[in-house]
Amino acid sequence: MKKELRNNSGFMYYTLEYKPEQELIISAWYGEDLSLKEIQEACTLALDLIQAHQIPLILNDNSQLTGTWDNANDWINDYWMPEAIKGGLKRFAHVLSPEFYAQLSAELMEDDNQSIAADFELVIFEEVQEAENWLLSYQGKAAEKLS
Repeated sequence: MKKELRNNSGFMYYTLEYKPEQELIISAWYGEDLSLKEIQEACTLALDLIQAHQIPLILNDNSQLTGTWDNANDWINDYWMPEAIKGGLKRFAHVLSPEFYAQLSAELMEDDNQSIAADFELVIFEEVQEAENWLLSYQGKAAEKLS
């Protein structure tokens, strides 16, 4: 399942792909200086999916995004992240934007979420493949705990 969101000008600013066999959401952001409304709309789409299917893994790819999203950090930290964790999220892999100010926003989000839940991890990566490998390694650890 893949969905995309577009702004009023028709520009695609977000895609979400759910891979049920891997219990993984891949979300990708595009553009520059997204509005709080756009960020909340996209995050809510992902949250609804996490809650409906108890999805433990999300890859949040910001490699095609520029500008900060400080305007959404409080909402993400205070509302979205706790709700996603209640919904089953265990690992959040965040791929950095190459743009400096967007990286600062991500680092603030990482700092704010380090102790949100004992069984939750948020890690920042520079490469999508590295982030995906880290997420998929969780499945092996979860399977080992069951045996």
